[in-house]
Amino acid sequence: MVLSIAGFDPCAGAGILADIKTFEQHKVYGLGINTAQTLQTENAFLSIKWEDENAILKSLETLLNHYDVKAIKIGIVENISILQNIVSFIHQKNAAIKIIWDTVIKSSSGFNFWNGSMNEEVLFSILSKVFLITP
Repeated sequence: MVLSIAGFDPCAGAGILADIKTFEQHKVYGLGINTAQTLQTENAFLSIKWEDENAILKSLETLLNHYDVKAIKIGIVENISILQNIVSFIHQKNAAIKIIWDTVIKSSSGFNFWNGSMNEEVLFSILSKVFLITP
């Protein structure tokens, strides 16, 4: 079982919907936690509404308590602090879970998902717990 923690792209070209489709193509059951609701098409990015960090972590706790998740793919999150909290929570809950970080910082149409700076110490902490990084 694989979990996608990512945004909702209504076109299904990215985010949770694209991840679940990919999981199914590989005969893997996929779960999903929404980090953001986007309004976009394949050509334009119009808006984003971020999910509350506590709701993300509560959903994560609920799913990890109920399902035998082997890998978690993380897509867009609001900032590096939330990413660190998600990664740390997963690692504390079950360090054997493989964490894949899909480093989506900008949309293909140019929207910048992260407005803050990237603290090197925080980044190193995240990278020490991540199994694989995708471009």
